[in-house]
Amino acid sequence: MRKLRDEHYRLQNQNIAGDSALLADLVAGDTLEIQAEFRLGSATEFGFKVRRGPSEETLVGYDVNSKQMFVDRTRSGRVDFSSDFPGRHTASRSPQNDKVSFHIFVDRCSVEVFGNDGQTVLTELIFPDPNSQGIQLYSRNGNAKLVSLDIWKLRSAWQPMNN
Repeated sequence: MRKLRDEHYRLQNQNIAGDSALLADLVAGDTLEIQAEFRLGSATEFGFKVRRGPSEETLVGYDVNSKQMFVDRTRSGRVDFSSDFPGRHTASRSPQNDKVSFHIFVDRCSVEVFGNDGQTVLTELIFPDPNSQGIQLYSRNGNAKLVSLDIWKLRSAWQPMNN
């Protein structure tokens, strides 16, 4: 996977409150690798809005009260084909030393989340509009501390065939 990494973006030691504009003009894309570490603060929830567009987004985050990582695809694009598809899917994960880490792969039709070095894994299909390529940090009901963030745009794994 490291061979697919292209443009790299890095942030450190940022307070996240509400919908953060930190990434607004920095990075966008439909294939991304994200590594992040957060320190718990007063927020009850924090994380990322990926494949974000005017009327859609997929949330990848952490719920402090329930100690769960989650992927929420209720607004992830096309969700109307089955009542079972939209929803918030969770996995239990306690913080380690008041920190939560994410390793996220965002693709054109999927999101894969590895929490705290792979102790928690969530994989979800999504069907966003091809133009929904935004990414945003967010927190709810307080602040979270972004300790470190690395984002890479990813190149295609499919190489042209040589004839």
